[in-house]
Amino acid sequence: MTYLYIPANAPSYQILSSDIGSAGSAVGCTYTGAMALATDTGKWYRVLDDLILQEVILPTKEQGYIVSASFLGNGAEMAYHANSAVLKQGNGLVEIPNAFRGNGSTEYIKDITLITSASGITISPRIHFYSASDVTLAVDSGSWISLYNDEASMLDYYTLGALTSSAGSSTNMSMVSTIDSASLTHPNLLIQSRPNSRSLFFGLETRTAFTSTASQIWKLKLYLT
Repeated sequence: MTYLYIPANAPSYQILSSDIGSAGSAVGCTYTGAMALATDTGKWYRVLDDLILQEVILPTKEQGYIVSASFLGNGAEMAYHANSAVLKQGNGLVEIPNAFRGNGSTEYIKDITLITSASGITISPRIHFYSASDVTLAVDSGSWISLYNDEASMLDYYTLGALTSSAGSSTNMSMVSTIDSASLTHPNLLIQSRPNSRSLFFGLETRTAFTSTASQIWKLKLYLT
């Protein structure tokens, strides 16, 4: 095996893609092992032993971002049974505007955090994700509905662990997050927006029975890449 040492002070070149001739070399790029950037295409090349420019794919840093949305629950205490819908006042899905970076773009949901404005809530929730709000839903506290006719708007779902509360007497919230180091699994959900939209929609299903407080607030935070 032949090794080539490339010193840290090796030159690099800035070229146009049109500078690369039919033979694959570019005038002036004569330092073996140097890198060359074609500014019009953004492509990087390495100068090989025969001065041919070989395209290389450089590693990129994953850029993530956070989106969130809140909703206000029923105005009075409500008893929810297992597998029932926990919906906003007026029912319907909750919209997260501009959750996607572009119309029709794809993102990954990497982590999910759910917070609510009441302590002692220990439900195990399931979050359903949709690309549009045109789906059939149960009324608040009714059994969750999933219809085949709504499949085109369904993106994915994720079942979280149980919510927990801090022990302090003044605690007034419960939460669960896949960011928790104790979590054994993390979501890696591929989702795609509609061609004319950047919005993401979600609905909350409780997997265990509980009784809500009056006007309970729920907030969902997502880490996307």
